[in-house]
Amino acid sequence: TVSTSADPNKAPVYTPTVPPPVIIYPQPGDVCPNTVIRVISTTEGWVLMNIIDVSSGQELGPTQYKSDNEGKTIIEFKEYPSILPEYFRGDIIARMRDYFSENHDSKPVYLNTREVYWDPQSSEWWGTIKAGPRAGERYTVTFRNSAGYYSTHGWKAPGVYGFWGTTFRMNLCQEVKDMCPEILNGGSARFILTADGKQYIGEFSGPDDGQVTFRNIGQAHTVSIEMECTDKNGNLVSTIDLGSGRILIDPDGYVFNVDKGGSYDPTTGMFAPIEPVPDVTVTCYVSMPEWGGWIPWPAGFYGQTNPQVTDDSYPDGITTTGYFAFFTPPGLYYLEVEGIPGYQRWRSPVIEVVTQIVHVNVPYTPWPDTAAVTVTLTPDGPDPAVVTVPVGSAVQWVSTLRDTDTITDLVRWTENPVLRVLSDLDPLEDTRGFDAGYLEPGRGYRRRFNIPGEYTYTDAAGHTGKVVVTGGAEIYLPLVLKGYGP
Repeated sequence: TVSTSADPNKAPVYTPTVPPPVIIYPQPGDVCPNTVIRVISTTEGWVLMNIIDVSSGQELGPTQYKSDNEGKTIIEFKEYPSILPEYFRGDIIARMRDYFSENHDSKPVYLNTREVYWDPQSSEWWGTIKAGPRAGERYTVTFRNSAGYYSTHGWKAPGVYGFWGTTFRMNLCQEVKDMCPEILNGGSARFILTADGKQYIGEFSGPDDGQVTFRNIGQAHTVSIEMECTDKNGNLVSTIDLGSGRILIDPDGYVFNVDKGGSYDPTTGMFAPIEPVPDVTVTCYVSMPEWGGWIPWPAGFYGQTNPQVTDDSYPDGITTTGYFAFFTPPGLYYLEVEGIPGYQRWRSPVIEVVTQIVHVNVPYTPWPDTAAVTVTLTPDGPDPAVVTVPVGSAVQWVSTLRDTDTITDLVRWTENPVLRVLSDLDPLEDTRGFDAGYLEPGRGYRRRFNIPGEYTYTDAAGHTGKVVVTGGAEIYLPLVLKGYGP
């Protein structure tokens, strides 16, 4: 900055401006003790800079010196190699000191080197998605925990269908011989990645190598990594827990017009709808009894969006028509689908996410203006259980309370509805099928029947019903008279 005096005979005084530095690497979380600290700063006016342990005030050094460059502002990139203690856990800052002995501190960065055997910030797990809507894309797993910090233990990463046949290149904090000294005396080191119960053995070039590569990893959700060190006789000397994590499972699927149907790809097993429906709002709810029951899943904690609108662009990169995906940790969830005129709201069954990919395809049903007959649904079964309507007519089902039901029942079944009209015909593959989703008390569902026949269904409470559709176009056969003709 430049300051002037009221006295015109005095020259302006130049005071260097010193913006605080910025630590750009590493990011908060686990790091190796020999990690290089990288700092961006300006060179205008500062005379020394160091890395400081915030809790103790100790300089982690070495101190770097610089002149003021005659007032010129130059962006500089500084590296501080191998300065973190082996058992460090806490915040660090980059501190610059100017000509006036004033300190200018960066924002603190939390780092941990305790029980860290590989670097989650520079290691890579990548592959090309083999199937599903994102087939052909390159996808990379990052190793962050729920707080967003890089971590070797307890990391959670968003998953995606088709992520198999992948490669994980793990950068060690030490050379292999330092982790397993027996390898220099005829022993061996074995790195094991276990994904969903299947083991994969890591490759490394020799005792001086600091990198281990796992190849052709199959479907992976629950992951653990360890190293076994044996002596020259094959006796196990030590086992080191290198870390563990989860690739989050995804309730995903398509919202599609039930009248058009779809089919399953025989190669990938993925459902392919004929007419996916755009601009539909899909909300994911999670069971949190400690917070009062079902709540919208807090997707923001996982870098995602909830609710999603089919065809909108989100951080997961999915823009396939009618498609949605939530990458969630294990738990109980359900989906609610609504949002565009002419279609009926749909609520999924409760989805238990454990260790398998969960697909929820939504047979979105157009809303007929009128219904020829109404069926009452209660936990006692549909009434009437059998209805007959002419072809082209619609049937309406309404979830209703019985005279003996109480306000407690109303609250319970609104929170966790028990009735669902579901045809024996699979609505994902047969355009005559139907699925109302779960219906709270007072909510209805309509389905138009355009083909004659008998349609049986269940109500999710142990009962069955039937819709008999009569009529149809008359068929005229040609009249053939014997003895006449050319």
